[in-house]
Amino acid sequence: MSDQRQLGYELRLAELAWRKSLEGPLRELGLTIPQYSTLRALERAPGASSAELARNALVTPQTMNALVLQLEEAELIARRVSATNLRVLNAELTPAGKALLSKAHRLVGRLESVAVSDLSKAEHHQLLELLARCAAALEQAAPKRG
Repeated sequence: MSDQRQLGYELRLAELAWRKSLEGPLRELGLTIPQYSTLRALERAPGASSAELARNALVTPQTMNALVLQLEEAELIARRVSATNLRVLNAELTPAGKALLSKAHRLVGRLESVAVSDLSKAEHHQLLELLARCAAALEQAAPKRG
């Protein structure tokens, strides 16, 4: 009997297990996975606009707008008018947002440790490298949008 495993299916199973493991602990911190992802994106790109965040998170601008409004209302982010475009609001983490994100990072780190506990350090590194290469190959092969 041949091996029927497929990359997309295995990735989806891993993603579902990851989300299931992450949802409850993040909820205890008062965050959803999309909110955590948005805070993490702002940590990496302070001053990003909602449109930039939506593109990076692969969600619609409407979805990102709702997330940004929730995070702003919770005082985890603050937005200011862009110096270069008065119609654009740039977002940054507040001190409360940074503190909560730090807690969430520790939680995610513990979960990742569990996820790779059966792998050696070399296998863990190799897994990350192989996934990055797969993503890059798919990105390069994707039709370009005009």
